[in-house]
Amino acid sequence: MSAALAHLRADLHSDFAALDELHQLFAELWNEVPLVPDRDRMLFSIAVAEIAANVIEHARDLDWVWELDLSAWTDRLEASIRHAGPIVEQGANLWTMPEGLSESGRGLALADAASSLHYSHTTNPEGSEWLVIRELNS
Repeated sequence: MSAALAHLRADLHSDFAALDELHQLFAELWNEVPLVPDRDRMLFSIAVAEIAANVIEHARDLDWVWELDLSAWTDRLEASIRHAGPIVEQGANLWTMPEGLSESGRGLALADAASSLHYSHTTNPEGSEWLVIRELNS
């Protein structure tokens, strides 16, 4: 049975200063759970940061506040990003890399490419939630 080891929550604004706050939250999380392997920390951090950057990019002119929950369990790392923005259509191209010379559009595909990460994305009239889970090998 899995047990919770740490949980952090923050309300962040839709500006790129939020990414600095996100990295501070990661530092706090890793201080609370120092035995999480570096590879798991890195892949989880990349995936969460890419999704957070995507949320910020699409909301920076709207002054959104978005919610972030980071949790460490004995068997996994979890992040939930919730925002009141427009519903994101889920399509096959959501997770694919753009053409080679494209200047944007790699964030979600990069997050997806970080091995053994699982994502779910739900939308409703109140907004969207992104869930990132990194399973930890015991």
